[in-house]
Amino acid sequence: MSDQYLRILREEVKSKAISSIPRTRLDGILQVYRKAFSSIPWLPPIARESLRVMLEKVLRDVDSLATARLVKVVVNRQYDQNSIDGELGKTLISILEVEKTLLSPLTVRHGEKYLFRFNTECQILGKTYRRGELAMLSQRELMMAMIEECGVPFTQPIWRGLNK
Repeated sequence: MSDQYLRILREEVKSKAISSIPRTRLDGILQVYRKAFSSIPWLPPIARESLRVMLEKVLRDVDSLATARLVKVVVNRQYDQNSIDGELGKTLISILEVEKTLLSPLTVRHGEKYLFRFNTECQILGKTYRRGELAMLSQRELMMAMIEECGVPFTQPIWRGLNK
């Protein structure tokens, strides 16, 4: 059962860029497990134990595959939009941008709040921000705003002057 995930993991390790996992391929793999799950009530105890052990191995392989794919996204800063986890790749890159913002000496902040300029109307934690609005956001609010691509964190004006 685990060999299907191991095959994908081998493909992932061999390729330099993140490989695409089409939804149809994953659906085929999941169908095999659905069939196995539907037969569990009729399995003898020893077969259930074998299935449990096998599923633990599958979960370890899934963990390895997920880790390899996310590391590639982090290292290469690229992801396949058409893959089953394309949205996750986009979000992960946004989270990296949040981390850079939090660590950057150029980010305008006051205490635990970060100055953010909204480029679109956006709702963060129940509060609506309008296009062009500047707001001091908590770390959680900043992360949500950046993942949703609502705008950009404000940088020190001196940097903008030096960076022309």
